[in-house]
Amino acid sequence: MCVKYLYILLVTVLALQCSPQNKVVTSGSDAIAFEVIHQSKLEMLGDNTSRILNSQQEIDYLYQFLNASPKGYGQIPIPAYDANETLITINATPKTMNDIKVVSIVKNGDKLNIIGEDVENPHLKPESRWKSAIIIKLSGVYHNQTISFTVK
Repeated sequence: MCVKYLYILLVTVLALQCSPQNKVVTSGSDAIAFEVIHQSKLEMLGDNTSRILNSQQEIDYLYQFLNASPKGYGQIPIPAYDANETLITINATPKTMNDIKVVSIVKNGDKLNIIGEDVENPHLKPESRWKSAIIIKLSGVYHNQTISFTVK
């Protein structure tokens, strides 16, 4: 039993040490630069749910939840609220593989279309399809947008 918990802790630490995803999609004028600043296997919201964090208080609350998680994440650095950036949190479950990667974000009117894809994470069991909690930092202010998250 103890070995199982050590394995989960090791996998979690390895997954958190992976470099952040930095993407800029150039296929259209409405593409948005973004960076995934945190991703873990933890359910914060309902499945395929997203939320824009509009204040430092909301950011602190979310990170307080992450840091209190029994999954062994330890103290995750809390980002400072910046009025020139937008933080979004997403909770989603992979469809066919064991992890999710955000590949693009495009603004279409008052809607942010976030596209993710299923990926195979070698640090996780192949058959596991745990929900991913993803926190994304966008360059720019998008506080009054609706969010659509789709996994390919």
